[in-house]
Amino acid sequence: MTIAEAAELLHVSKQKVASIIKSGELKVIELGPRSRRIPKAGFEEYIKNKTT
Repeated sequence: MTIAEAAELLHVSKQKVASIIKSGELKVIELGPRSRRIPKAGFEEYIKNKTT
């Protein structure tokens, strides 16, 4: 999923998602210098950790 999609699902800004990624709480796959995707499993793990 894209950062924009994650932001929409989390009800936060894209900048907030970028901050979460930078902190290491959310893993991404680098597809290029300006292209990143968040694996579904990683997103689900982040949600699980935030709700427990």
